[in-house]
Amino acid sequence: DSELGVTLPGEGVSSLGRAFTAAGSAAVLSSLWQINERSTADIIISFYNYLKEGHTKSYALAQAKRDYLNSDIPEYKKHPYYWAGLILVGNDAPLKFANWYDGYIWPLGLTLILGLVFLGYRRLYHDNRGILLSN
Repeated sequence: DSELGVTLPGEGVSSLGRAFTAAGSAAVLSSLWQINERSTADIIISFYNYLKEGHTKSYALAQAKRDYLNSDIPEYKKHPYYWAGLILVGNDAPLKFANWYDGYIWPLGLTLILGLVFLGYRRLYHDNRGILLSN
């Protein structure tokens, strides 16, 4: 029930989803009522798979719900109670998933370049020093 909340005079409904939005979340996936844990897990896994493919959040949620309804589940679990309570509020843009190495490319590249420069300088210095000493 993260989207249900207390009605405050002059404020409207104060909910957990509203709190996340106020804290700066661009989008919130929340529920309108207590949903079955198993069906929620199935939908969320599918939802994230669609997000990883680059789809918008609303498309990912809608397709995840369709996948759930088309899956091999008992007929009674196709009742809206099991799947319709999940809603998306906020920014619908696709997510950009970073690769694990994105944060390491620049430091590793810089380290490599500086290392090569150091080795080249050291080799040049030692070569020149050797020439100077032999003269």
